[in-house]
Amino acid sequence: MPPTRRSIAAVTAIAAGALLSSLTTAPAALADGPRTPPEVRAEIQALPWPALAQGDSGAVVQAANELLQSYGYLPEQGLGNIFFDEPMADAVRAYQDDRDIPVDGRIGDETWSHIRMDFGVVGPGNRDRDKVTAVQVLLGHNGYSVADDGIYGTRTENAVIAFQEENSIDADGIVGPITFRALVTGGV
Repeated sequence: MPPTRRSIAAVTAIAAGALLSSLTTAPAALADGPRTPPEVRAEIQALPWPALAQGDSGAVVQAANELLQSYGYLPEQGLGNIFFDEPMADAVRAYQDDRDIPVDGRIGDETWSHIRMDFGVVGPGNRDRDKVTAVQVLLGHNGYSVADDGIYGTRTENAVIAFQEENSIDADGIVGPITFRALVTGGV
């Protein structure tokens, strides 16, 4: 029985779906090194996210600010804002509303989880200056000296590798979900 247009279209759709699925999951699979021990992943996943609210300040607030800029919720502010001010609280509320999570203007567990999903994977050659600056700010917060210039160059990559090694993450120089959480939470 010869193939029909419908069967050819179905096979084509299945093949295209499989190809797209493999392309969309490949970067995440490469992030945080494939040989990170499961117990290290579990330990990092269990680290509590910092709770941030209006009036807070510091490097983690600055990193969150940079990410909200990257996601289009805050205007570019030049040098990073280290203060959780009213415009940032408004941006957090808009971000929460768009993701159907409780709207309270604070960054807690559920909001961090969404921020991390939207972060994706950042590594050498990444052109999203806000995401790269967030990584650099978090590296500085964790004791690594890198410029907050938004360029994922050799110094940033080497600092990520050193941070990953210190936290028993398979060091690949790419910031994926495990490395991101460790950077935000201070690591293990």
